[in-house]
Amino acid sequence: MKKAIKLHREAMDFADRAEAAQRRKAREEAAQLFRQAFDRERAAAVLFVNDFDAEPTRSVLLRSAASLALDCREYREAERLIAAALWGNPPGELYDELRSLLVELDSRIAISKRTIPRPNAKKPRTEIKRQPVVALGDTAD
Repeated sequence: MKKAIKLHREAMDFADRAEAAQRRKAREEAAQLFRQAFDRERAAAVLFVNDFDAEPTRSVLLRSAASLALDCREYREAERLIAAALWGNPPGELYDELRSLLVELDSRIAISKRTIPRPNAKKPRTEIKRQPVVALGDTAD
């Protein structure tokens, strides 16, 4: 239990620092900090994943790890963590939060699969076959 608490506190510290970096538009720093937060929170959640009597702690840690996985664009891992949390018996409000996180995950996956045309990309030219124009009354020899 002490190890999980320590990991969780470290994860929340890294997450706070990552959000501050995002506000400063320091994207690379934010990504690294979110990754460190995710790694720690997932490690804390794994300690409780099979302890179904530890609700709501179990589901809170799994939800938090899933949310950080989304921040790291680890969509498959986020899905696994949400599924693990829902596999237990999360209290009503936490259950609703997990379902909302699942909807957000689906939305992010859909967005990531879209192809967005680049405005400066060269478009292939359409070849136009030119044919001689014949006016009315003209005859082709």
